[in-house]
Amino acid sequence: MPQALPDWLTPQQFKQAVDEMRAVVGGQWVVYEDGPALRSYRDAFSPEEDDVFLPSAVVAPDGVEQIQKILKIANDYRVPLWTISSGKNFAYGGPAPRKAGYVILDLKRMNRILEVNEDFGYALVEPGVTYFQLYEYIQKKGYKLWIDPAAPGWGSVLGNTLEHGVGYTPYGDHYMMHCGMEVVLADGTVLRTGQGSLPGTQCWQLFQYGFGPVLDGIFTQSNFGVVTKMGMWLMPEPPGYMPFMVTYEREDDLHAIIEAVRPLKVNMLIPNAAFTVGLLWEASIKTTRAQYTTTKGPLPDSALKKIMSDHKLGMWNFYAALYGPKPMMDNTFKVVREALGSIPGARFYFDGDRKGDPSWDYRVKLMRGIPNMTEFNMTNWVGGSGAHVDFSPISPTRGDDAAKQYQMIKT
Repeated sequence: MPQALPDWLTPQQFKQAVDEMRAVVGGQWVVYEDGPALRSYRDAFSPEEDDVFLPSAVVAPDGVEQIQKILKIANDYRVPLWTISSGKNFAYGGPAPRKAGYVILDLKRMNRILEVNEDFGYALVEPGVTYFQLYEYIQKKGYKLWIDPAAPGWGSVLGNTLEHGVGYTPYGDHYMMHCGMEVVLADGTVLRTGQGSLPGTQCWQLFQYGFGPVLDGIFTQSNFGVVTKMGMWLMPEPPGYMPFMVTYEREDDLHAIIEAVRPLKVNMLIPNAAFTVGLLWEASIKTTRAQYTTTKGPLPDSALKKIMSDHKLGMWNFYAALYGPKPMMDNTFKVVREALGSIPGARFYFDGDRKGDPSWDYRVKLMRGIPNMTEFNMTNWVGGSGAHVDFSPISPTRGDDAAKQYQMIKT
Protein backbone atom coordinates (compact mmCIF):
# COMPACT_ATOMS: atom_id res chain seq x y z
CA MET A 1 0.00 0.00 0.00
CA PRO A 2 1.09 3.63 -0.36
CA GLN A 3 3.36 4.97 2.34
CA ALA A 4 1.05 7.89 3.15
CA LEU A 5 -2.47 9.02 2.30
CA PRO A 6 -4.34 12.32 2.64
CA ASP A 7 -6.01 12.33 6.07
CA TRP A 8 -9.54 12.62 4.67
CA LEU A 9 -9.36 9.62 2.33
CA THR A 10 -9.78 5.98 3.24
CA PRO A 11 -7.50 3.46 1.52
CA GLN A 12 -10.49 2.21 -0.46
CA GLN A 13 -11.44 5.69 -1.69
CA PHE A 14 -7.86 6.44 -2.64
CA LYS A 15 -7.46 3.16 -4.53
CA GLN A 16 -10.66 3.89 -6.46
CA ALA A 17 -9.33 7.31 -7.44
CA VAL A 18 -6.00 5.87 -8.59
CA ASP A 19 -7.77 3.11 -10.52
CA GLU A 20 -9.75 5.75 -12.41
CA MET A 21 -6.55 7.67 -13.17
CA ARG A 22 -4.95 4.43 -14.35
CA ALA A 23 -7.82 3.97 -16.79
CA VAL A 24 -6.98 7.39 -18.25
CA VAL A 25 -3.20 7.06 -18.71
CA GLY A 26 -2.62 3.29 -18.81
CA GLY A 27 -1.24 1.03 -16.12
CA GLN A 28 2.43 1.53 -17.02
CA TRP A 29 2.12 5.26 -16.29
CA VAL A 30 0.93 4.91 -12.70
CA VAL A 31 3.11 4.19 -9.67
CA TYR A 32 1.08 3.17 -6.66
CA GLU A 33 2.61 0.47 -4.49
CA ASP A 34 5.39 1.49 -2.12
CA GLY A 35 8.76 0.43 -3.48
CA PRO A 36 11.81 1.69 -5.40
CA ALA A 37 9.73 3.26 -8.19
CA LEU A 38 7.66 5.37 -5.79
CA ARG A 39 10.65 6.21 -3.60
CA SER A 40 12.56 7.50 -6.63
CA TYR A 41 10.26 10.53 -6.30
CA ARG A 42 11.63 11.45 -2.88
CA ASP A 43 13.94 14.40 -2.27
CA ALA A 44 17.31 12.64 -2.45
CA PHE A 45 19.07 15.44 -0.55
CA SER A 46 16.49 16.14 2.14
CA PRO A 47 17.79 16.15 5.73
CA GLU A 48 14.44 14.65 6.72
CA GLU A 49 13.52 10.97 6.55
CA ASP A 50 12.28 9.75 3.16
CA ASP A 51 8.69 9.34 4.33
CA VAL A 52 8.27 13.01 5.28
CA PHE A 53 7.88 14.09 1.65
CA LEU A 54 6.92 10.80 0.01
CA PRO A 55 4.04 10.84 -2.50
CA SER A 56 1.14 8.43 -2.30
CA ALA A 57 1.17 7.74 -6.05
CA VAL A 58 2.50 9.05 -9.36
CA VAL A 59 0.51 9.58 -12.57
CA ALA A 60 2.14 10.53 -15.89
CA PRO A 61 -0.25 11.94 -18.52
CA ASP A 62 0.68 12.42 -22.17
CA GLY A 63 -1.24 15.60 -22.93
CA VAL A 64 -3.85 18.19 -22.07
CA GLU A 65 -6.85 15.88 -22.48
CA GLN A 66 -5.47 13.35 -20.01
CA ILE A 67 -4.59 16.13 -17.57
CA GLN A 68 -8.17 17.42 -17.71
CA LYS A 69 -9.52 13.97 -16.92
CA ILE A 70 -7.07 13.49 -14.04
CA LEU A 71 -8.02 16.87 -12.57
CA LYS A 72 -11.70 15.92 -12.67
CA ILE A 73 -10.97 12.68 -10.80
CA ALA A 74 -8.83 14.56 -8.28
CA ASN A 75 -11.67 17.03 -7.71
CA ASP A 76 -14.24 14.25 -7.36
CA TYR A 77 -12.21 12.46 -4.67
CA ARG A 78 -10.42 15.53 -3.22
CA VAL A 79 -7.01 14.07 -4.05
CA PRO A 80 -4.21 16.67 -3.73
CA LEU A 81 -1.86 16.88 -6.73
CA TRP A 82 1.76 18.02 -7.00
CA THR A 83 2.98 18.78 -10.53
CA ILE A 84 6.56 18.27 -11.75
CA SER A 85 8.11 18.79 -15.17
CA SER A 86 11.33 16.77 -14.93
CA GLY A 87 11.79 16.60 -11.15
CA LYS A 88 15.49 17.42 -11.47
CA ASN A 89 15.58 20.52 -9.28
CA PHE A 90 18.70 19.57 -7.33
CA ALA A 91 18.78 20.81 -3.72
CA TYR A 92 15.40 22.54 -3.95
CA GLY A 93 13.23 19.50 -3.28
CA GLY A 94 13.67 17.50 -6.47
CA PRO A 95 10.45 15.73 -7.47
CA ALA A 96 9.14 15.42 -3.90
CA PRO A 97 5.75 16.95 -3.00
CA ARG A 98 5.39 19.63 -0.36
CA LYS A 99 3.64 17.17 1.96
CA ALA A 100 3.49 13.41 2.20
CA GLY A 101 0.47 11.82 0.58
CA TYR A 102 0.16 14.01 -2.51
CA VAL A 103 -0.25 12.36 -5.91
CA ILE A 104 2.51 13.54 -8.22
CA LEU A 105 1.45 14.62 -11.70
CA ASP A 106 4.62 13.82 -13.66
CA LEU A 107 4.73 15.60 -17.03
CA LYS A 108 7.88 13.86 -18.34
CA ARG A 109 5.97 12.24 -21.22
CA MET A 110 5.03 15.67 -22.56
CA ASN A 111 8.45 16.30 -24.06
CA ARG A 112 7.79 17.73 -27.51
CA ILE A 113 9.57 20.73 -28.98
CA LEU A 114 6.55 22.20 -30.76
CA GLU A 115 8.33 24.97 -32.64
CA VAL A 116 11.68 26.72 -32.95
CA ASN A 117 11.54 29.94 -34.98
CA GLU A 118 14.95 31.17 -36.12
CA ASP A 119 13.66 34.43 -37.63
CA PHE A 120 12.03 35.62 -34.41
CA GLY A 121 14.24 33.70 -31.97
CA TYR A 122 11.87 31.63 -29.86
CA ALA A 123 10.94 28.07 -28.96
CA LEU A 124 7.59 26.64 -27.90
CA VAL A 125 8.06 23.63 -25.63
CA GLU A 126 6.20 21.19 -23.40
CA PRO A 127 7.14 20.59 -19.74
CA GLY A 128 9.32 17.53 -20.31
CA VAL A 129 11.74 19.24 -22.72
CA THR A 130 15.21 19.50 -21.16
CA TYR A 131 18.03 21.93 -21.89
CA PHE A 132 20.04 19.08 -23.39
CA GLN A 133 17.15 18.17 -25.67
CA LEU A 134 16.51 21.72 -26.87
CA TYR A 135 20.22 22.39 -27.44
CA GLU A 136 20.67 19.19 -29.45
CA TYR A 137 17.57 19.97 -31.53
CA ILE A 138 18.87 23.45 -32.42
CA GLN A 139 22.33 22.09 -33.26
CA LYS A 140 20.85 19.39 -35.48
CA LYS A 141 18.74 21.94 -37.35
CA GLY A 142 21.70 24.30 -37.74
CA TYR A 143 19.83 27.28 -36.31
CA LYS A 144 21.96 30.28 -35.32
CA LEU A 145 20.34 30.48 -31.90
CA TRP A 146 21.58 30.03 -28.34
CA ILE A 147 19.57 28.66 -25.45
CA ASP A 148 20.13 29.80 -21.87
CA PRO A 149 20.66 26.66 -19.76
CA ALA A 150 20.58 26.44 -16.01
CA ALA A 151 23.54 24.69 -14.36
CA PRO A 152 21.85 21.25 -14.45
CA GLY A 153 21.48 20.61 -18.18
CA TRP A 154 19.06 17.76 -17.56
CA GLY A 155 16.48 20.14 -16.08
CA SER A 156 13.23 21.20 -17.71
CA VAL A 157 13.21 24.45 -19.70
CA LEU A 158 9.62 25.13 -18.64
CA GLY A 159 10.04 23.87 -15.08
CA ASN A 160 13.12 25.97 -14.38
CA THR A 161 11.30 29.08 -15.60
CA LEU A 162 8.31 28.40 -13.35
CA GLU A 163 10.69 28.08 -10.38
CA HIS A 164 12.25 31.49 -11.13
CA GLY A 165 15.42 29.80 -12.36
CA VAL A 166 18.35 31.53 -14.02
CA GLY A 167 21.07 30.93 -16.57
CA TYR A 168 24.29 32.69 -17.51
CA THR A 169 23.89 34.37 -20.92
CA PRO A 170 22.28 37.81 -21.40
CA TYR A 171 18.98 35.88 -21.42
CA GLY A 172 19.66 34.62 -17.90
CA ASP A 173 16.40 35.74 -16.26
CA HIS A 174 14.24 32.91 -17.54
CA TYR A 175 10.88 34.27 -16.44
CA MET A 176 11.66 37.58 -18.12
CA MET A 177 12.48 35.69 -21.32
CA HIS A 178 9.35 33.55 -21.43
CA CYS A 179 6.50 34.56 -23.72
CA GLY A 180 3.12 32.88 -23.49
CA MET A 181 1.83 29.98 -21.40
CA GLU A 182 -0.84 27.36 -21.87
CA VAL A 183 -2.32 26.35 -18.52
CA VAL A 184 -4.92 23.79 -17.47
CA LEU A 185 -6.82 25.19 -14.49
CA ALA A 186 -8.18 23.08 -11.63
CA ASP A 187 -11.63 22.83 -13.24
CA GLY A 188 -10.15 21.66 -16.55
CA THR A 189 -10.39 25.01 -18.33
CA VAL A 190 -7.50 25.64 -20.74
CA LEU A 191 -6.07 29.15 -20.47
CA ARG A 192 -3.55 30.75 -22.81
CA THR A 193 -1.82 33.88 -21.55
CA GLY A 194 -0.83 37.01 -23.44
CA GLN A 195 -1.52 37.01 -27.16
CA GLY A 196 -2.43 33.33 -26.97
CA SER A 197 -5.87 34.30 -25.70
CA LEU A 198 -6.74 36.02 -28.99
CA PRO A 199 -8.22 34.03 -31.89
CA GLY A 200 -6.03 33.78 -34.98
CA THR A 201 -3.02 35.39 -33.33
CA GLN A 202 0.44 35.03 -34.85
CA CYS A 203 2.15 36.77 -31.93
CA TRP A 204 1.77 34.36 -29.00
CA GLN A 205 5.54 33.93 -28.64
CA LEU A 206 6.37 37.46 -29.83
CA PHE A 207 4.55 39.75 -27.40
CA GLN A 208 4.08 38.96 -23.72
CA TYR A 209 0.91 40.92 -23.08
CA GLY A 210 -2.76 40.70 -23.99
CA PHE A 211 -5.64 42.80 -22.67
CA GLY A 212 -5.96 43.43 -18.95
CA PRO A 213 -3.89 41.95 -16.12
CA VAL A 214 -0.83 39.80 -16.81
CA LEU A 215 -1.65 36.38 -15.38
CA ASP A 216 1.57 34.46 -16.03
CA GLY A 217 3.14 35.16 -12.66
CA ILE A 218 0.47 33.39 -10.61
CA PHE A 219 1.46 30.09 -12.23
CA THR A 220 5.10 30.35 -11.11
CA GLN A 221 6.11 28.66 -7.85
CA SER A 222 2.46 27.86 -7.30
CA ASN A 223 -0.15 25.14 -7.62
CA PHE A 224 -2.85 27.25 -9.33
CA GLY A 225 -2.69 25.42 -12.65
CA VAL A 226 -0.78 22.90 -14.73
CA VAL A 227 1.41 24.67 -17.30
CA THR A 228 1.47 22.53 -20.44
CA LYS A 229 3.21 24.79 -22.98
CA MET A 230 5.54 27.77 -22.77
CA GLY A 231 7.28 30.04 -25.22
CA MET A 232 10.92 30.95 -24.54
CA TRP A 233 12.93 33.63 -26.30
CA LEU A 234 16.27 32.42 -27.67
CA MET A 235 19.38 34.53 -28.15
CA PRO A 236 20.56 35.06 -31.74
CA GLU A 237 24.13 33.83 -32.09
CA PRO A 238 26.32 36.93 -31.61
CA PRO A 239 29.24 37.77 -33.94
CA GLY A 240 31.65 37.53 -31.03
CA TYR A 241 31.95 36.01 -27.55
CA MET A 242 34.54 36.98 -24.94
CA PRO A 243 34.43 35.08 -21.64
CA PHE A 244 36.80 36.13 -18.89
CA MET A 245 37.66 35.41 -15.28
CA VAL A 246 39.20 37.64 -12.61
CA THR A 247 40.73 36.23 -9.42
CA TYR A 248 41.17 38.14 -6.16
CA GLU A 249 43.48 36.77 -3.51
CA ARG A 250 42.19 38.34 -0.28
CA GLU A 251 39.07 37.41 1.62
CA ASP A 252 38.46 41.08 2.40
CA ASP A 253 38.29 41.92 -1.32
CA LEU A 254 34.62 40.93 -1.52
CA HIS A 255 33.37 44.40 -0.58
CA ALA A 256 35.46 46.08 -3.29
CA ILE A 257 34.52 43.47 -5.91
CA ILE A 258 30.80 44.06 -5.46
CA GLU A 259 31.25 47.83 -5.52
CA ALA A 260 33.21 47.51 -8.79
CA VAL A 261 30.74 45.12 -10.42
CA ARG A 262 27.52 46.99 -9.57
CA PRO A 263 27.94 49.96 -11.97
CA LEU A 264 29.07 47.61 -14.73
CA LYS A 265 25.85 45.63 -14.35
CA VAL A 266 23.54 48.61 -13.78
CA ASN A 267 24.88 50.26 -16.94
CA MET A 268 24.68 46.92 -18.80
CA LEU A 269 28.36 46.99 -19.74
CA ILE A 270 28.39 43.39 -18.52
CA PRO A 271 25.24 41.99 -20.15
CA ASN A 272 25.10 38.45 -18.80
CA ALA A 273 24.38 36.92 -15.40
CA ALA A 274 27.88 37.42 -14.01
CA PHE A 275 28.86 35.80 -10.72
CA THR A 276 31.48 35.87 -7.98
CA VAL A 277 32.45 32.46 -6.64
CA GLY A 278 34.29 31.56 -3.44
CA LEU A 279 37.48 29.50 -3.39
CA LEU A 280 36.02 26.27 -2.02
CA TRP A 281 33.15 26.23 -4.52
CA GLU A 282 35.71 26.44 -7.31
CA ALA A 283 37.92 23.82 -5.68
CA SER A 284 35.03 21.38 -5.24
CA ILE A 285 34.54 21.19 -9.01
CA LYS A 286 37.98 19.69 -9.61
CA THR A 287 39.40 18.28 -6.39
CA THR A 288 38.39 16.86 -3.00
CA ARG A 289 38.80 17.99 0.57
CA ALA A 290 40.86 14.93 1.46
CA GLN A 291 43.63 16.01 -0.91
CA TYR A 292 44.31 19.04 1.28
CA THR A 293 43.41 18.08 4.84
CA THR A 294 42.27 15.17 6.95
CA THR A 295 41.23 17.36 9.89
CA LYS A 296 37.64 18.18 10.77
CA GLY A 297 36.21 21.66 10.75
CA PRO A 298 37.13 24.60 8.51
CA LEU A 299 40.14 24.17 6.26
CA PRO A 300 43.29 25.72 7.73
CA ASP A 301 44.82 28.74 6.00
CA SER A 302 47.71 26.61 4.77
CA ALA A 303 45.29 24.35 2.88
CA LEU A 304 43.47 27.33 1.37
CA LYS A 305 46.72 28.83 0.14
CA LYS A 306 47.78 25.48 -1.35
CA ILE A 307 44.48 25.20 -3.26
CA MET A 308 44.90 28.74 -4.58
CA SER A 309 48.43 27.99 -5.75
CA ASP A 310 47.66 24.58 -7.26
CA HIS A 311 44.65 25.74 -9.27
CA LYS A 312 45.40 29.42 -9.99
CA LEU A 313 42.39 30.52 -7.97
CA GLY A 314 41.60 33.42 -5.70
CA MET A 315 39.62 33.61 -2.51
CA TRP A 316 37.06 35.20 -4.85
CA ASN A 317 36.69 34.40 -8.55
CA PHE A 318 34.59 36.54 -10.87
CA TYR A 319 33.19 35.25 -14.18
CA ALA A 320 31.45 37.21 -16.93
CA ALA A 321 31.35 37.57 -20.71
CA LEU A 322 30.92 40.15 -23.44
CA TYR A 323 29.01 39.56 -26.66
CA GLY A 324 28.91 41.29 -30.05
CA PRO A 325 31.26 42.61 -32.75
CA LYS A 326 34.92 42.55 -31.73
CA PRO A 327 35.46 46.34 -31.83
CA MET A 328 32.48 46.82 -29.53
CA MET A 329 33.70 44.14 -27.10
CA ASP A 330 37.24 45.56 -27.12
CA ASN A 331 36.03 49.07 -26.28
CA THR A 332 33.66 47.83 -23.59
CA PHE A 333 36.34 45.67 -22.03
CA LYS A 334 38.61 48.69 -21.53
CA VAL A 335 36.03 50.08 -19.11
CA VAL A 336 35.44 46.67 -17.51
CA ARG A 337 39.14 46.02 -17.03
CA GLU A 338 39.76 49.42 -15.50
CA ALA A 339 37.00 48.84 -12.94
CA LEU A 340 37.71 45.22 -12.04
CA GLY A 341 41.47 45.66 -12.21
CA SER A 342 41.46 48.55 -9.76
CA ILE A 343 41.53 46.09 -6.86
CA PRO A 344 45.15 45.21 -5.97
CA GLY A 345 46.16 41.68 -6.93
CA ALA A 346 43.44 41.21 -9.57
CA ARG A 347 44.42 38.68 -12.24
CA PHE A 348 42.58 38.32 -15.56
CA TYR A 349 42.19 35.07 -17.50
CA PHE A 350 40.82 34.53 -21.00
CA ASP A 351 40.19 31.72 -23.48
CA GLY A 352 43.34 29.64 -23.77
CA ASP A 353 44.71 30.64 -20.36
CA ARG A 354 43.07 27.80 -18.40
CA LYS A 355 43.11 24.77 -20.69
CA GLY A 356 42.08 21.59 -18.88
CA ASP A 357 40.43 23.50 -16.03
CA PRO A 358 36.94 21.97 -15.57
CA SER A 359 35.50 24.92 -13.63
CA TRP A 360 36.55 27.39 -16.33
CA ASP A 361 35.38 25.08 -19.09
CA TYR A 362 31.87 24.50 -17.76
CA ARG A 363 31.27 28.15 -16.94
CA VAL A 364 32.42 29.23 -20.39
CA LYS A 365 29.96 26.71 -21.84
CA LEU A 366 27.09 27.97 -19.69
CA MET A 367 27.76 31.60 -20.63
CA ARG A 368 27.72 30.47 -24.25
CA GLY A 369 24.47 28.51 -23.92
CA ILE A 370 25.89 24.97 -23.87
CA PRO A 371 24.23 22.78 -21.21
CA ASN A 372 26.29 20.46 -19.03
CA MET A 373 26.34 18.91 -15.55
CA THR A 374 29.91 19.70 -14.43
CA GLU A 375 28.87 21.96 -11.56
CA PHE A 376 27.61 18.96 -9.65
CA ASN A 377 31.13 17.60 -9.26
CA MET A 378 30.89 19.61 -6.04
CA THR A 379 28.97 16.75 -4.44
CA ASN A 380 32.24 14.78 -4.42
CA TRP A 381 34.06 17.38 -2.29
CA VAL A 382 33.71 15.61 1.06
CA GLY A 383 33.87 12.09 -0.40
CA GLY A 384 31.41 9.23 -0.16
CA SER A 385 27.86 9.58 -1.44
CA GLY A 386 27.65 13.28 -2.20
CA ALA A 387 24.75 15.64 -1.65
CA HIS A 388 24.11 19.33 -1.28
CA VAL A 389 21.47 21.64 0.13
CA ASP A 390 21.20 25.17 -1.23
CA PHE A 391 20.54 28.38 0.64
CA SER A 392 19.56 31.26 -1.64
CA PRO A 393 19.52 34.60 0.18
CA ILE A 394 18.70 37.85 -1.61
CA SER A 395 20.39 41.15 -0.83
CA PRO A 396 21.15 44.46 -2.54
CA THR A 397 24.28 44.57 -4.71
CA ARG A 398 26.29 46.55 -2.19
CA GLY A 399 29.66 45.73 -0.74
CA ASP A 400 28.43 46.17 2.84
CA ASP A 401 25.56 43.74 2.28
CA ALA A 402 27.76 41.16 0.56
CA ALA A 403 30.35 41.29 3.34
CA LYS A 404 27.66 41.01 6.02
CA GLN A 405 26.06 38.07 4.24
CA TYR A 406 29.41 36.32 3.95
CA GLN A 407 30.22 36.82 7.61
CA MET A 408 26.80 35.48 8.65
CA ILE A 409 27.42 32.28 6.71
CA LYS A 410 31.03 31.97 7.79
CA THR A 411 30.29 32.29 11.49
